Amino acid sequence: MKKIALLLSTLTMVLLALSCSGSSKSHYNDDEDEEAAEVTTSDLKDTFKDAVKDCADWTADDCLDFHKERTQMYIDFYKSDPSAEDWLELRDMEQKYRTKMAQKMNIPDSPEWPYVQADGYAADDEAEELDAKLKKVYTKWKKAHAEELSEVIARPQDEEVSQEEVVDENQENVNDDDTVYEMVEVMPQFSEGDLQEWIKGRLNYPTDAKEAGKKGIVVCKVIVEKDGTLSDAQVTRSVFPSLDNEALRVINSMPRWTPGMQNSNPVRVRFTIPVSFKLN
Repeated sequence: MKKIALLLSTLTMVLLALSCSGSSKSHYNDDEDEEAAEVTTSDLKDTFKDAVKDCADWTADDCLDFHKERTQMYIDFYKSDPSAEDWLELRDMEQKYRTKMAQKMNIPDSPEWPYVQADGYAADDEAEELDAKLKKVYTKWKKAHAEELSEVIARPQDEEVSQEEVVDENQENVNDDDTVYEMVEVMPQFSEGDLQEWIKGRLNYPTDAKEAGKKGIVVCKVIVEKDGTLSDAQVTRSVFPSLDNEALRVINSMPRWTPGMQNSNPVRVRFTIPVSFKLN
C-alpha cells in the first residue's frame, strides 16, 4: 500500500509539473503569436486613401500617429500569413500611395514614406517597439514564403493597369495633364549614362571664379518635359555669378532625357540637378 501511495504521489507531481509547463508554454506562445486583427490589402488601401486626402495639413504628431497605425496594420497583415501575391499587391499599392503622399505634402525625392520627413517628426518609444515587432514578424513570414516570393519577384511586371490607376483621382485625363510634378512613379532618367560624369566632362571653370577662389555646388532645377526635352532651368542655390551661369549653360546643352511616367503616361517633372565646382 505504501508503494502504491508513493507511486500515486509521484505520478501526481509529474502531472502537475507537466500541467505547469504546458501553461507556461501556452502563455509564451500567446505573447509571441498573439491573435491579430484581420487586415487585408483592401483595408490597407482604404487607410492609404484616407491618408492621401488629409496628409497635406498633417502636423508632426499626425505623422507619428499614422506611422503607428500603419505599422500595426502591417504587423496584423503579416501575422495573417498572406500569400506572395498579396505581398506583391501591397508593394505596388504602397509605391502608388507613397508617391501621392509626397506630392500632397510637397516633399520631393523621398525614398521612404514622405511623412517621416515632416518638420518635427520623431518616433516615440511605442513607434520604435512597433517597428521592431514588424521587422520580426515580416522576417518570419519572408522565410516561410522564400520560394514563392522568389518566383513572384522574378515575374515580369504586368504592363496592363486598372482603370483606377489610369485615371487619377484629381484629374480626368492624364494625357492632357500639364501639371509639373515633383515626384512621379517613374522619375526622369538622363539618357547619356552617368549624369554627374557627363556634367563634369563639359564644365569650363570660369576664370574670374577661379582667381577669386570660388567653389561649391550650384543647385539648379529644370523641368523635364513629356518629350524628354528640358525647360525652365533655374538656379535655386547660388555660389557665384559666373559659376551659376556656367551650370545653366551645361544643363541647357543636355540631350533629351527619358521622361517621367505617371500612370503609364509621360508627364512633366521638375528635377533637381547639383553642379559641383572644385578647385584643384
